Amino acid sequence: MQLEDIIKRLKAHPNIRTKTRIAEICGVSRQSLRFWTQVPAEYCRKLEKASGGEVTRYDMRPEVFGVGPNDDSDLDVA
Repeated sequence: MQLEDIIKRLKAHPNIRTKTRIAEICGVSRQSLRFWTQVPAEYCRKLEKASGGEVTRYDMRPEVFGVGPNDDSDLDVA
């Protein structure tokens, strides 16, 4: 998922609504969001919790956290 789509989904949540609130949740300045090309992995869990799980760490960074909590695609099972 593209960063723009993630930000849009986060802003749609009633507990978040603005980029300023996203920055507050992450403990960074609003201006620093401009330099993001993706959500830094260290902020994904905070944003997931703030969104009530509507936007998950798996949505934000599947290359770090995997596709989902029940994804077993990395296991070589016969």
